[in-house]
Amino acid sequence: MSGAPYVSRSQPARPAILSGSTLSSVARPESAASADPALDSALRYASLEDRVQALVEEWPRLESQIIARYPDFLRLSEDERALIPEAGRFQEIQTELDRLDEERERLLPVVLQSQPKTPAAVMAKLRVAQRLVHPDDHPEANRLIGDSIKDLDRLLSDFS
Repeated sequence: MSGAPYVSRSQPARPAILSGSTLSSVARPESAASADPALDSALRYASLEDRVQALVEEWPRLESQIIARYPDFLRLSEDERALIPEAGRFQEIQTELDRLDEERERLLPVVLQSQPKTPAAVMAKLRVAQRLVHPDDHPEANRLIGDSIKDLDRLLSDFS
């Protein structure tokens, strides 16, 4: 356990900053979800990403709370930190993040190979792509994907 925030093996070290809605907020009509494996896999990936994001955001909050109570926390040895009950949460977070990373690594090829049968699945796959293209690394590409999602949503709503 270290004072440094979690670093994913498959994602940039900084928390993802997303524009627009979260991936898991894609409408999921029950009939479409069961009829479109592409939608299911993209939404599953989204739920993993959302959980990773929540844990990544929890880390600095937890660290701040512990440092407020134990100002020398970052200077303590691993053995000394282990004596602080709240510090055990860091290991729990890291363990869960490692598990989620492995699951995302297994699921991403499924999302990539899936053939959408519905517009919702296409949008869900685009949202996965948007999250994979970090806005700090490629702002134009991230924005282009986000704008395309909005355009597709607008076009689809025009047909409704």
